[in-house]
Amino acid sequence: MYKRSRVYAAELSNARSEIEKFLLYRRFAGGKAMRVSEKYLEYETAAKEKITIPVIEMAGAEDGPRVAITAGALGCEYSAIAAAIGLKRFLRNKRLLGTLTIAAAADVAAFEARRSFAARLGEKNTRGDYSEALAYHLLNDVVAKADYHIALGGCDATAELEPFAIYCSCSGEKITEGSRLLAEAFAPPNVVEVTRGSPFVLGGECEAAAEAGVPSALFAAGGASSDAGTYFRGIVGALKFAGALGGEALSPLPPRRFKALIALRASKKGFYRGEASVGDELLKGDGVGVLTDYFGNAVEEVVTPAAGRLLIAAASPAMPEGGFAAAVALR
Repeated sequence: MYKRSRVYAAELSNARSEIEKFLLYRRFAGGKAMRVSEKYLEYETAAKEKITIPVIEMAGAEDGPRVAITAGALGCEYSAIAAAIGLKRFLRNKRLLGTLTIAAAADVAAFEARRSFAARLGEKNTRGDYSEALAYHLLNDVVAKADYHIALGGCDATAELEPFAIYCSCSGEKITEGSRLLAEAFAPPNVVEVTRGSPFVLGGECEAAAEAGVPSALFAAGGASSDAGTYFRGIVGALKFAGALGGEALSPLPPRRFKALIALRASKKGFYRGEASVGDELLKGDGVGVLTDYFGNAVEEVVTPAAGRLLIAAASPAMPEGGFAAAVALR
């Protein structure tokens, strides 16, 4: 009797959960409802490593574009991942048009291991190592099936940044223009245009998507201190531009425009102290930070090779050899 009661209680709890989920995401439009599903895309590398990509799919009550949102290509981009996960609840009372596919933590292994390295979207080897295979499947099974691609980036655990958007001018005038307008629709204060083969990892996602024929832009808002609200405001603007969200598109102020984003790295290891703040305008040769040994002796000054605006600055004093110190946007 006790066992049967427990089974019944469990079944009742599951039924209530399904009813609550249905009511939570109910959207009436001609008798139709918004449909929300959650699943894992699962793969295996040649070395038998398991790859898991959690995906949320939201189908609006009305026809519209297919939009893919990816986050967590770097495992430590915690606020970007949190924003992507929170979109399901944030959009529940919005007029969603078409289909939204959200890969909220693209590199689960990196996230769970609390490390930053991730796949560079667009690697060609489907049966290679973990990162190559993950990047391949994320591109071909999520991004390439969309009409627009929104990437969410950041550097929460390691750095501070000034919000910016990136797009790649690498795949014809139509895709480039769509990517530029998508980037500006986030209403960021800074927009960076990168070209094919950009050495900066954040530009790689947009390049791969654009070369697959999908207008793409990355929005980075999360530093060591940030909240999901900044992401949500930018995503709403981008979805309205894409025609995936009801309501008039925003008319953002013109952003500062840049033609490249370069990474500055320390050539030695030691204790790092930043000397410039994000948003600073730098001249060629200006220092952004000083590296000392563990006795406090200066061993290197990290300087910018060109004038530009400091968009990202390392917040951690721990500096490995070749470690990231800053990113400067060039006009």
